[in-house]
Formats: sequence, structure tokens, C-alpha cells
Amino acid sequence: LEQVPLRAVQEQGIKSVKLRVAGGEPFLMLKKLKNELLHLRNVLQQAGCQFGLNFLTNLTVFTPEVLEFIQDFNVGLGVSMDGTKESHDKTRIFPNGTGSYDMTVERVDQLLEMGIRPYIMIVCSNQNLEDLVAFTRDFLLPRKLGFRYSIVRGEDLDEQRLVEVLKQCYALIEAHIEAGNKVFPQHRLFDLNFGYPILNGCGAARSSYSLYVNGDVYTCQTVHHTHEPIGNIMTEDRSLIQMGQEQTALPGLKLVRCDDCQFRYMCAGGCPSVKIDGRSPHCETFKQLMPVVLRLIGKQKLVQWQLRQA
Repeated sequence: LEQVPLRAVQEQGIKSVKLRVAGGEPFLMLKKLKNELLHLRNVLQQAGCQFGLNFLTNLTVFTPEVLEFIQDFNVGLGVSMDGTKESHDKTRIFPNGTGSYDMTVERVDQLLEMGIRPYIMIVCSNQNLEDLVAFTRDFLLPRKLGFRYSIVRGEDLDEQRLVEVLKQCYALIEAHIEAGNKVFPQHRLFDLNFGYPILNGCGAARSSYSLYVNGDVYTCQTVHHTHEPIGNIMTEDRSLIQMGQEQTALPGLKLVRCDDCQFRYMCAGGCPSVKIDGRSPHCETFKQLMPVVLRLIGKQKLVQWQLRQA
């Protein structure tokens, strides 16, 4: 495993590598992964490269060994939740038929007590839209968690209702900001970037790659089943960066129909893998919500300045 990033560090002078481990539930493989990850961290640090580690988890594996590993490695945690108990327990069910919401909440709170702040990832779909306001109000904001709203893939989402619901959520977030709390930059809306101008919707094949268990390399984890791999780290001599530079497997990497849009450097046309005729199918949704978020970012700056002056 260490040869993949190490080669990029040695040949390209890369100073920072972040590894995100996903599944299934990746902590099921911790015993097999732990020594490899420790070795990888040591090798990269010896090469003068910083190493960051994130796990995408549903917190179903929560043993003392897992907690020790999280603390020792300073692991960032992304936790998938689908909203309130009603929505979450419809889709995240144990083999015996019981839902996992209560367990997830209990373990998030345990992590917070340990000083570990998981990041909550919510996929917005027709199944959970009506619960997002309550979930934001009763779970996310009281715990001051970082969180991201994402759009479901492969479903016919009611996007006008999504806009209405998220505007209600942002009204709650505005009150939270007015009370002196910080929400940004920890909070993210879809793949939009409000911190600095971007020319591409993501770092696919530029600064990020997705590795499958058989060594196949993809531009993004979302295209594992829809695109051919751009290479294989086990059978080829090319580096990840070379594979990315030569890739043709992910269309829509250029801004095509966005030249006249005032938001183009926050959106960059959206996710390249879902573009239609050069732009995101969610373009109108983005345009309705971006001004809302921009205003709240400005309000947070103003409120924080006022608190410093008080």
C-alpha cells in the first residue's frame, strides 16, 4: 500500500497525503488494516510528507480497539445518517430488523464526550426530506457538529421541495449563528465551494483518486460501476498522477455552459460524472441556495466580529 503514495511523494514532491477508507463498514477490517496504515504513516513521515486518515463509518463497529485506534491515529470520522429516527431506521437496519438510529446517536455522543467530533453526512432524498428540518434543529445544531447536505444519486428527487426544506434548515442555522455559534466552514452544501474560486467541480483525477480492493484506480468512487478504471496499481508501472493526467474515463471536466453564471467559481459546473450538456442537472437548485449560504457566511463573520468588539 505504501508504494502508491510514496512514489507520488518521491517523484512529484507531494507534501501531504490524505487517505479516506470506506466500505461497507471499514472498521470491520481494522485488524487487517491497522499495521498497514501504521507502516504507511511512518513511511510517509520519514519522506517528509504529512499523512491524514479518515474513515467513513456508520458506527456499527465500536469496540475499545476501534476507539483506541481513532485516538492514536487522530482519525477523522465521517458518519452517515439519514435524518431523524423515523427516516434513519427505514434504511439503516440490522439483520434482526431493528433500526440503528438510537445506537448511532449514543455513539456520536460518546465520541463527543471523548473530545472526538465526527462529521455527519446527510444524503437528501424524497424519503427523508420532511425530516431534515427536525434533524437539523434537534440533532445537528445542539451538538455543534460539522455536517454536509448531499443530493441523492439515481433517484428522481423533488428538487423544488428540497430547496424549500433547506431554506427552512438555513433559517435555523441563521438563528444558531446569531446566537454566537460558528457553522462555517465546517458545514458544506453539496459539492459547492464558498471558500475560494474553483475551476473544477472536484479533484477527481487531479488531487484525488479512488482505489478498489483489486487495485483498480478510478477517478471517483461514484463511477466504480459506470466507468472503466483508469489503471491498476498492482499490475501497472504508472503512478497515480500519470494515470490521472492520461485519463479519459470521466467526462465533463471543463466548464462548458457556465461562462455567464455569477456562481461559476463556486460550482464549476458541479460533479463531472453527472453533468448533462456541460452543466449539473442540479444547476437551478444550486442557484436558489447559493445566495442563502453566502449571506449566512457573511452574517457569521459579522456576528463573530461584533463578539470580539464587545
